[in-house]
Amino acid sequence: MSMHKKSSRKSKSFGDIIKKTFAERKLFFSILFLVFSVFVFVMGTQVFTPDSTFSKTIMNRNNIQTRAVEDIRAITFFPSGDGYYDSFEASFQTKDHYSLIDEQKCSGEDYIYSDIYKKRESFKVMINQIPDGSTIRQIDIIPCGAHIKQSGTPAAIQTFFRMDGADSRMISHILPDSIYPTELQIASWKNLNLLKIAGSSLEIGIQNAGGDRGVKIGNVKMQVRYVPPATQ
Repeated sequence: MSMHKKSSRKSKSFGDIIKKTFAERKLFFSILFLVFSVFVFVMGTQVFTPDSTFSKTIMNRNNIQTRAVEDIRAITFFPSGDGYYDSFEASFQTKDHYSLIDEQKCSGEDYIYSDIYKKRESFKVMINQIPDGSTIRQIDIIPCGAHIKQSGTPAAIQTFFRMDGADSRMISHILPDSIYPTELQIASWKNLNLLKIAGSSLEIGIQNAGGDRGVKIGNVKMQVRYVPPATQ
């Protein structure tokens, strides 16, 4: 009888050991999971560097990817001189065509015009305002245009930029059904990788893209988005 009670006590003591071991393991894995969660949170936050750029870590079950965000700046240019192409006509007799379209607002008080297909005009901009060593990422051109004649086949223009003697691809603009200049849609060249160095040149270009109603340009502007060198 006493042996039976003794055996029962031993069996109960063994069960307590099993429960205690399971509880300790559960606590251990809970702590491990907590440490891992804190690690993931810390690695997933934005880390700022002294040059005002930051990197973000994107984590998922398959991969870890780090993505840098560039310090992109923008500057707007208006024509500051006549460029390489010079085949449009002027609304007023003047030596410098750029002076007719360098206003900061869209107007038809003075303008340049063309009624001949594929005639081009280009204008210099003061690119020296962009630091040497900068990388140009995007260029936008916004022309202000209209038809010369009230009737006939609708006309269109194409814009382009010319950097260091090389023309970009052209982008078309539909002219409004009017002889009064209005601001046209923006032409954008994105994902560029153009290095600006000492001596670099940049021009705004316009081409008559056809139609017998002719085209007139009241003003034009360019916005350049660039990444300055690390020292700026």
